Amino acid sequence: MLKGKRPVSVTFASGETVETPTWKKAVQTILKHCNGQPDMHERLMQLRGKVFGRQRTILGKDPEGMDVPIQIDKDLYFEAKFDTEALLTMIEKKVLEPVGYDFSGIQRFFMLAPGKATGVLGISEGKK
Repeated sequence: MLKGKRPVSVTFASGETVETPTWKKAVQTILKHCNGQPDMHERLMQLRGKVFGRQRTILGKDPEGMDVPIQIDKDLYFEAKFDTEALLTMIEKKVLEPVGYDFSGIQRFFMLAPGKATGVLGISEGKK
């Protein structure tokens, strides 16, 4: 469970680490990393407009109809109005898995509370 935890950074399998002070920034960083690969970019562009939540488009060409859009690239937006658990499930199940992005090496570093112990999770961990 991630309730009450805040991210510090995202570390990719390559060793690249990006500071991410919010879960939305962590999701944006992961999606931009995915989008930075030409084959993944093409798959994301093909997927936009085809991924829906209950009432909103999750991955779209423009922010119209989204409550909290995150821009990933020109003409590519992700809906981020979810709690942490749902946000991470959406990115994993509705976007990364369908495009075939290997997120197994991604680690999120999180802080339990300001100034307290930190921990490490893989992207799929902690969502039970």
